[in-house]
Amino acid sequence: MHDFDWNRITFTAGTQQLLVKLNSRGFRDSSGAFINYGNIDFVEKGSIMKIVITTSGDTLDAQLDPRFGRAQKFIVYDTDSDKFESVDNTQNLNAAQGAGIQAAQNVSRLGAEVVITGNCGPKAFKTLMAAGIKVVIGAEGTVARVIENFRKGELKTAESPNVEGHW
Repeated sequence: MHDFDWNRITFTAGTQQLLVKLNSRGFRDSSGAFINYGNIDFVEKGSIMKIVITTSGDTLDAQLDPRFGRAQKFIVYDTDSDKFESVDNTQNLNAAQGAGIQAAQNVSRLGAEVVITGNCGPKAFKTLMAAGIKVVIGAEGTVARVIENFRKGELKTAESPNVEGHW
């Protein structure tokens, strides 16, 4: 066994990453498990996840589309691998109604855990929340900038929609 005196450690177990602050000394046992002799304060907890960003383009340099349901495309970004794909949403661009609900169902099928957009109406918001998908509204800029801000923890999840239906 080796003693370590770290102030902050990041653990990854499955899809969970934990960044912890140690209040005292600890060690790793022969299996590699970390055992701390004192308290552990959780500084930050993040998940390796798929996030979906509304956009009008196919790359990370594209601008965020401020509309959720009627966005031209979605960028599906994997925070673990830093890989992404562009998914078309044109079937909802001219929908008379239900664009937000259909887009939310599509995003759920993509395995998203978070949606980042400019605006989200009440029906889409309710559908996303029912699927366990967190919603970030009020975002703007390029997709790359939005991802950077998300990673820094500068984007907060919404508790309610920010526009009326049929926006």
